[in-house]
Amino acid sequence: MGSFFFITVITLFAAAVFTQQGFVFTLLYLLVSVYVINMTWARNLVRMVTFERTFTDRVFQDETVRVQLSVHNRSWLPLVWGRVHEAMPSGVSLRLFQQVISLAPRQKTELTYELVALKRGIYALGPLKMVTGDLMGFSPELTASLSSSDLIVYPRVVQLGELNLPSHSPLGTKKYLQPVFEDPSRPIGKREYQPGDSIRRLDWKASASSGKLQVRLFEPSIALEAGIFLDLNQDSYDAKRYFDAGELAISAAASLANWLVEQRQSVGLFTNGVDPYAKTGLAQPVPPRKGRAQLMRILENLARVQMTHANPMMPLLNQQRVNLAWGSTMILVSGGVEENMFNTLLQAQRSGLDIVIVLCGSVPDLIAIQSKAKILHFRCYHLLYGLDLKQWGAA
Repeated sequence: MGSFFFITVITLFAAAVFTQQGFVFTLLYLLVSVYVINMTWARNLVRMVTFERTFTDRVFQDETVRVQLSVHNRSWLPLVWGRVHEAMPSGVSLRLFQQVISLAPRQKTELTYELVALKRGIYALGPLKMVTGDLMGFSPELTASLSSSDLIVYPRVVQLGELNLPSHSPLGTKKYLQPVFEDPSRPIGKREYQPGDSIRRLDWKASASSGKLQVRLFEPSIALEAGIFLDLNQDSYDAKRYFDAGELAISAAASLANWLVEQRQSVGLFTNGVDPYAKTGLAQPVPPRKGRAQLMRILENLARVQMTHANPMMPLLNQQRVNLAWGSTMILVSGGVEENMFNTLLQAQRSGLDIVIVLCGSVPDLIAIQSKAKILHFRCYHLLYGLDLKQWGAA
């Protein structure tokens, strides 16, 4: 349309020069005036229309995200038409959002759409663009835009039941049925003094009020401080289904971390996967700590991490297992366990760690691994599909 306008103007100008007719000059002046007014109008609107995107930027896999777009015309001129469209990443259910709007002077409108987070990861919503132009269509279309926003999709978390993970650390927050250790931070009552009771357990105030020596009773407990070692080397999984098995392993690690935090235990995450958002390109270790904030750190790492060919699991096991406290539980989530890895796990057990193996996906030598784990007194679980993780959680 712009080239047609200029051809028309040149033609009218040539006709006006040769004919010297007044109405031709008038028509030429009118056409140029309309063009200038329209261009000024459109350019002003592009500068004065603002956008805002509001949504929950952290969600779990399969959750629905409601995105609200605010479009505000801050100009005293009306926006006759504007075509708003926002591109979508591949990991969500919606491919494109598009809508045509018109706004009166100083008017604000809200546009809403919903999408489903289909895969874990970090995705960019947008950029948002609004295309508009002059009233007559003489000038090229103009664009106003809003930069993209990150959507972090955490992996699927399954609520797990009582896992009975092993631990022999004497102090903790999880009630233990066999009264081998008692936690002085968890008093449950008092009783009369008996020969052999420690003097440090005497409750002098209760003894004075009752006239008899009283000792404090504490609830037996264990600590389940755990380090989750997530193996994301593709060579550790069945070649035909390594992607699905890796995603299952990530979901299992997230579910285990969630369960441990719910039990008020310390949990950390160590993985050999790559993190494209990290400066080094490698996923950073998350040392064991307690609390909801720790779980969010782990889930965010699991949202970003990706499988790799380059990083074997053995160096990570040897490097990080020495940082776990005595009595901690070392949980290996992988697609298989080779002989040298068994030797490393055995060394970790002898240094005071409890070993749990969670195998994910199709494991060709499953029976051999389970047999050896039983001989070495390692707990060993196998998750073939996502349904097995749900059934594990329901057990």
